[in-house]
Amino acid sequence: MAYFVYCIYKKGSEELRQTLAEEHMMHFEKHLPLVSFGGSLKGDDSESGIGSMFVLNYESRDEVRDFLKADTYHQQDDIFESVAVHRLKVMVKDGGNREGW
Repeated sequence: MAYFVYCIYKKGSEELRQTLAEEHMMHFEKHLPLVSFGGSLKGDDSESGIGSMFVLNYESRDEVRDFLKADTYHQQDDIFESVAVHRLKVMVKDGGNREGW
């Protein structure tokens, strides 16, 4: 089952995020087989980071929560304003191959 994770950064969290960025990315690299894709959300200036989003392939929401709890970014109270986790029915992928329509 795919899960869409949508995270919005707290204002003023840039320095802490930069300090923890390498550990954060190592966590994702360790779990790459379960990460479909993800990336940084940018502001209208195309420079400022406003959050992140990614799609994970886990069997349950609890497994997604465990993945997040093990991530150094998600262990901090001062990085995210909000984090939302939703099930995702993948309908288009890989350049337009439709599934499940």
